[in-house]
Amino acid sequence: MEAQSVLVRGTQSCTWNKCNFCYMSQGYPFMAASLEHMEKEICSQKHLFGSDPSIFMIGSNPFTLPVGTLRQYAELLREHFPDFIKISMHSRVDDIEKKTDEELQLLYDLGIRHLFIGTENGSEEALRIMNKGHTVQEARNQLWRLDAVGIKYTCQYIIGMAGKGKGRESGIATAEFLNSVNAERVMPTGLTVFSGSSLPEMVKRGEFVEASEKEKMEEMLFFFEHLTADLYYEAVHYLNPLHFRFHTGDREMMLDVIAHIKEILATHSEEELELVVNRQAMHSL
Repeated sequence: MEAQSVLVRGTQSCTWNKCNFCYMSQGYPFMAASLEHMEKEICSQKHLFGSDPSIFMIGSNPFTLPVGTLRQYAELLREHFPDFIKISMHSRVDDIEKKTDEELQLLYDLGIRHLFIGTENGSEEALRIMNKGHTVQEARNQLWRLDAVGIKYTCQYIIGMAGKGKGRESGIATAEFLNSVNAERVMPTGLTVFSGSSLPEMVKRGEFVEASEKEKMEEMLFFFEHLTADLYYEAVHYLNPLHFRFHTGDREMMLDVIAHIKEILATHSEEELELVVNRQAMHSL
């Protein structure tokens, strides 16, 4: 979704770096880009864009940065792209919580208009197992604060995050969570046990049992059957067990998707679904 945007690095690593499913920032200290580095990146690609592109600030959670730093970044970007449409970036739930309502309004006015947020799941148990560092209600409260100032957001959803036997609960809880907020879109992925994360050791100790691909697809079914929110479902990441991209406000399309998942579940064995998804061949988040 940001393929046509200006890409500039805002941060390296993650301020939390404790999610059990993630290995991306292991061994990397958290750092913010200097204005000099950012300007060099901007100038290296400025000739590829007009005055009004969208901008994506790279990093696990640049929104954690102090408002003064984000303001400097936004003003630098405005110098080079005076009519830019918006700045987007990743954020944790607690990054939003740390900012006052007045600061959120200021960041909106500066052009930071969209956040990709690691809400991940609507199940409290899933959030606890994966050590996300926020509760469902905390996430809901912070998204409502974004609504109040007009900052749009995409919620991330990890299918299978609660583990074996928890798909129904997780799918329904995540649908109910999204029904209660105003996300522009949801971006799902499928939970995968990657080396380098904490999950392999949790599996060895019996603290986590991965859901099968059939269970993940069943979770998707429960999710869609209970989702009433109008948003874009953007299953474009290769870790998804099934790939759909549509607007949920199109109820005919929603019914078609539900029917398609039911047909897949009815006509394929659990072993066949494991082979088709082939999660063992997936090696990167």
